Amino acid sequence: MNECQHVGIGIDIGSSSARVGIYDYYNDVLLAMAQEPVPYYHDSSKKSWKFWQKSTEIIKALQNCFQELKITQYNVRSCGVSATCSLAIFQKDLTNGNLIPYPNEDNVIFWMDSSAVDECEWLNEKCSQQLLDYLGGKFIPEMGIPKLKYFLNEHSHNQEKQFHIFDLHQYIAYELGRLYRWNTDELSARENINGIGNDGEASGWSSSFYNDIMKLPSNVTIGLTGLNSNNSSSTTTVCSCIDSYASWFAVSSPNLEASLFMIAGTSTCYMYGSPVTTTKIPGVWGPFDTILETNGNYSVYTAGQSCTGKLIEHLFKSHPAARKIQRSGEDIYEVLENSIQDIEKKNRKSIHILAKHMFFYGDYEGNRTPFADSQMRGSFIGESTDTSILNLTYKYVSMLEFLSFQTKLIIDTFQGQNSGARIEELRVSGSQAKNGRLLSLISLVNDGIKIKRPNENIDLMGVMGAYMLGKSANEKKQIIDIIRERDANADSEEFEPFGTYQLGNDCILLKRLLSVKYRIHLDMAKQQQQYHRLVDEALNVTN
Repeated sequence: MNECQHVGIGIDIGSSSARVGIYDYYNDVLLAMAQEPVPYYHDSSKKSWKFWQKSTEIIKALQNCFQELKITQYNVRSCGVSATCSLAIFQKDLTNGNLIPYPNEDNVIFWMDSSAVDECEWLNEKCSQQLLDYLGGKFIPEMGIPKLKYFLNEHSHNQEKQFHIFDLHQYIAYELGRLYRWNTDELSARENINGIGNDGEASGWSSSFYNDIMKLPSNVTIGLTGLNSNNSSSTTTVCSCIDSYASWFAVSSPNLEASLFMIAGTSTCYMYGSPVTTTKIPGVWGPFDTILETNGNYSVYTAGQSCTGKLIEHLFKSHPAARKIQRSGEDIYEVLENSIQDIEKKNRKSIHILAKHMFFYGDYEGNRTPFADSQMRGSFIGESTDTSILNLTYKYVSMLEFLSFQTKLIIDTFQGQNSGARIEELRVSGSQAKNGRLLSLISLVNDGIKIKRPNENIDLMGVMGAYMLGKSANEKKQIIDIIRERDANADSEEFEPFGTYQLGNDCILLKRLLSVKYRIHLDMAKQQQQYHRLVDEALNVTN
């Protein structure tokens, strides 16, 4: 390890941690990695945003990782940064040009924040349906643009202050470039070919959108305009993207059109790539034309479900039996798996058949796609006073059913409405990719779809993909070319569903049951939306 060794850095900022990997620049081998916690905060009583992070804590965590990895002992050629779809807000010090977190250190509006409800309604009224169709039909509060509008309404009226608003990944890359004197030219805000910001984030929109719809005031700047890094001569390039895309780059198949990518962690994101650049899929975000390459020859479609990983986390925090297991120090997933096997052995039936009258719908923080309804919430039919481990097991299984039904709905949505998509395999990464019972259910409800996942380092796919992005920018290549050069199949394995789901007549009955419960899943969503309309209509009449 010395200054002659050329390396690239990959950075992945998730919802609660920062991961940094150093890769040999010439053979892409991971040399070392470091990880630091990065908390997010929540206070529903706050007048401003309810979920937030601190940019100072994120940068400090990365500096700690860099110190642990001793990056000054390497020749760093590139740095790729991926981060959540959060918004970072700063005030520019007009005396020295420094960026100051605004209004205080709680300056990152976290992706999970859904405060911008009124702003979404306003945007959905002002924007054409042609524009909204790029976003699944309408804006939702998780997106960057509603968060930006929320900020403008609340804080931008003082013309004596100059504000800089960044998508979080872009700010982190800029700040690292400033601190380590790396070239940040690749971060310059560019208008996307179709004039639509990827995934509704703050940058990339047409000037007419910012001027005519957003009415962006002169004291508010999106991105790096007006910031001078003075690092254009550096041979180290830094580049950035949303975290879900980085994970996709790492495990994507060269045969994009046959594969749907699913990153299943705190939330679940789905990506699909196609050379078809004009088709819009109802209920799906896209097509976005500058993610895989800058010439507009490939389109990317995205979908997602909020807080899927937090469903089970919430169950474990709230259920008395789960809290008892966790206090004992036992692995709760292992306890539940043993419980399922004991129940099935005793009753000689699938756990799902035994829980046949339990129906769970889990959009705890609203629905991104395909309903684009931030008011959707969780509901459970089958509640009782039972707080035993049996009840915990049934509820856990019901949540897994819900997650598998969500995936089926997304796959059906991608393949519907003359989209041309024909998905033959599902490529999965993220923490939920380790849950074999969940993947088995997803395979079962999707007619045995082939599922592939990384055969090691599942949690580091975002780091690997960020490294690939940084390297592609440094070598002036398109990321689609880097994907094609790398054989992701060599690092993947085909998942084998649990054998218990394949046993004779029980499997036939189980498929029938899950088919019916999927229809009930769709009906629960439809009924909830109808209930909301009925209540809203009643209140409108009353008022």
